[in-house]
Amino acid sequence: MSRAKIYYLHEGLPRQAPGSDASTWGALRRLGPIPVGARVLDVGCGSGCSAVTLALCLKARVTAIDIHQPYLDELSATSMLFCISKLVTPRKMSMANMKFKPGTFDLIWAEGSAYFLGIRRSLETWLPLLKEDGQIAFTELCWLPGHRPVELVEYFAQAYPEMTTSAAHRATMREVGYTGCQSWVLPETDWWDEYLTPLEARMKLLSAEANEDHVLAALIQDSRQAIDLYRRYPDCIGYVFHTARKAP
Repeated sequence: MSRAKIYYLHEGLPRQAPGSDASTWGALRRLGPIPVGARVLDVGCGSGCSAVTLALCLKARVTAIDIHQPYLDELSATSMLFCISKLVTPRKMSMANMKFKPGTFDLIWAEGSAYFLGIRRSLETWLPLLKEDGQIAFTELCWLPGHRPVELVEYFAQAYPEMTTSAAHRATMREVGYTGCQSWVLPETDWWDEYLTPLEARMKLLSAEANEDHVLAALIQDSRQAIDLYRRYPDCIGYVFHTARKAP
């Protein structure tokens, strides 16, 4: 599936993945102390909800990277609206080729974006960028404990074969070099309020354009299937917040 079309489909949405300000704040509360004037990296920031919340809550200097310029433009506008332009620096940059010196950041954040690079590779890439005792927080789609319906398994075998459990991610985090690993499932409202409901509206808006664009049409069809599956099986899959600290 074309990533450019995925980005286009998600333009103008409050978020590009499940989440909420409340869940971002909750993750911050679970982390250890973050120094005043901390340096934060928001990886795959999208339109920047997390970056704005981090800057407002921590009064930290947030570098927010993404490869889709319209998202960065939206973040710039929001930062100006909240008078935090001096704290938030949007940068067009690939998470696969980040140009930062080792030991730069106190905190690395990635809501709904780590899967683009792969969880293990993301964790390995972030580790040297953290200061001593630096921390990470990311969200990821996971299998939840319990029954896995056949149609759900078959769908994700094609759509996201690497999907696994939060326990497996915690094990990977420890293997890579993190400690104090925690995880918890985001509430269903984090799916619907600022992500799936606006996404459904966006797909309806683009329906006429999709009649002339077979790639966009296929993406919308797949997205509708994914939404329907989540609507029917919210206890089987979920977005999970993970936090950890760089091991000594």
